[in-house]
Amino acid sequence: MVRKWDPFRDLITLHDQMSRLFDLEGGRPRPGPEGLGYWHPAADVSEDEAAIYLHIEIPGMNEASLDLVVEDRTLILRGERKRSRVQGTSYLQSEILIGPFQRRFHLPAQVEREKISAHYQNGILEVILPKKQPEAKSVDIRSAS
Repeated sequence: MVRKWDPFRDLITLHDQMSRLFDLEGGRPRPGPEGLGYWHPAADVSEDEAAIYLHIEIPGMNEASLDLVVEDRTLILRGERKRSRVQGTSYLQSEILIGPFQRRFHLPAQVEREKISAHYQNGILEVILPKKQPEAKSVDIRSAS
């Protein structure tokens, strides 16, 4: 497939790679920046000619605690995972990251906002963003006289 050259594509790719470098440690979610209790869930982003696909690991969540927004060519996912605690118990080990999180994903193409779908099952949020197809426009040619 031949793609139209985008002068910012390499810069965006570098930004995405740096984001992944700092967001992931061994493929596991890690605490977020500034020690504010934020964590970043792991994600896979892929695309084909028709759509962009995101698969985000967020086990232990429910749909009501998630907020998904698309602004221009950026998808923003926010949420908060709370600890479920059994009364009268104390932790011997605690490795499950809790608290608020936010992930931003740069979208490599414009998307059809009205057709975006999101499904949460078995701890994985799947987001499908259909790509906006280029529109052809006919131009009338007039005589110079």
